[in-house]
Amino acid sequence: MTHYDLARVAAALITSASNELQVQRVYLLLENNFPDLHQERLLESVKKSVERPPADNFESLLTTLPTAEGDMIEPEELVETTGPKAPRRSKDGFYLANSFDEFIEVMSTPEARLAIVNLPDLLKHKYSKIVSQIPMSNGQDNPVMMYRLAEFLTEEGIKVRCTAKLPKGSQKPQEESLEELQKEMDSGALDPLTLAARRAQADASPVNEVVEEVERPYPNLMSPDPLMDSRDVLDLPPTPTNPYHNRVTVRNHHSMFHEALALDGFNFDDDKWKPIRTDLSEEEIRPAELAGLGRDYPLDKLFSFTLLTRWVTQQTGKGKIKHFQTFTVTGNGNGMVGLGMGTAEEAAGAYNKAAVAALKNMDYIDRFEDRTIWTEMETKFGATKIVMRPRPVGFGLRCGPVMHQILKAAGIKDISAKVWGSRNPIMIMHATLRMLQGGHNPLGMGDGIGGRGKRLHKGIGMRTAYDVERERGRKLMDFRTG
Repeated sequence: MTHYDLARVAAALITSASNELQVQRVYLLLENNFPDLHQERLLESVKKSVERPPADNFESLLTTLPTAEGDMIEPEELVETTGPKAPRRSKDGFYLANSFDEFIEVMSTPEARLAIVNLPDLLKHKYSKIVSQIPMSNGQDNPVMMYRLAEFLTEEGIKVRCTAKLPKGSQKPQEESLEELQKEMDSGALDPLTLAARRAQADASPVNEVVEEVERPYPNLMSPDPLMDSRDVLDLPPTPTNPYHNRVTVRNHHSMFHEALALDGFNFDDDKWKPIRTDLSEEEIRPAELAGLGRDYPLDKLFSFTLLTRWVTQQTGKGKIKHFQTFTVTGNGNGMVGLGMGTAEEAAGAYNKAAVAALKNMDYIDRFEDRTIWTEMETKFGATKIVMRPRPVGFGLRCGPVMHQILKAAGIKDISAKVWGSRNPIMIMHATLRMLQGGHNPLGMGDGIGGRGKRLHKGIGMRTAYDVERERGRKLMDFRTG
């Protein structure tokens, strides 16, 4: 059955429904039996079909729908009733119900409505729970729960006899006690029938969407809470030397978690108690999570290169302590690049720290035609001087190995660069990134709190097309074809 046919059948059933319970049941069956379909689109189609029915008002479609065959009562056993929707009755005065639809007809009678309305809250909760368990996910009715509903209605003065066949080997489920039902009501959770009705109402009118399905009592701020209002009160009665009554209140003296454990009966004096180790303590934390990018961030689509790995030594009073230090550059090959440094006792730990730092330091660089820089640039970092020049299409990267990895991760394809003076790779890394990334502190503004800015944050960085046009006094045009 196609999406359009299913929407028309649902609209026909809703149009022919005699009460609100049958409408809610149609929405519930759509949600339980067709979870693979787009629910919002399906409900929108049903709504349109109900608002604009065909000329015959779905009569031709309703006549072709299959009906469930059950045990039929002989005509001579029935008592004639009036009304087109009147439920069937036997000679001894019992209502006869073979399906859930016939149970709905019985419960729609005036005497049944009056009896259900006058039920206590506990029995109403029991009644709603039984009714919500009759429709099954396969579209059929649960005969065992229908028999239980007939027994419940008979006990409340509505004589109902279920005539559905019980499957072979079926056992009557264990009935919950009134104490269990009372605990379930006191928990504040809504019964399944009310949840189904609210869900159907929200699907029919998305504007009035139900946000919370669990009703919780509003806290009374005037009454003390044993956990949130933790305090110790010390009363000092009058003494012969002091005629006044004093009271000292100490708040948050004990942890609320200790008080919660005490209320649960935890024994703090138990020497044999050991903390329970769960899988969460052994769970691997990915570098993307440490960088704040989310657990499922596609790190495999990024370019990551280890530029330098070396030993560093820390001189302490106990001697020299050696560590591994790693420099890593990470970029997406399309204008995002970052440099990270990590130091640890093991090489793997240093690499992980450098990878996380590089992800955190990733920043956008401005490129001309997404392949080169806008104009010739130069900078001096310490004793290292770097000159970069833009090149035409297909020129490639003609520079040193350290700059080559950085430019490749940044997505620059055509450039020539020359390093003068010191060729220290660490100086080359910082100078290159300072030219590509402008730094988060403007030139001459210091560190933002009245102090001097860091040397890495100086310089104008990569100039944009707007900056070049302002300096030259003319507009840049792209003459590349193809």
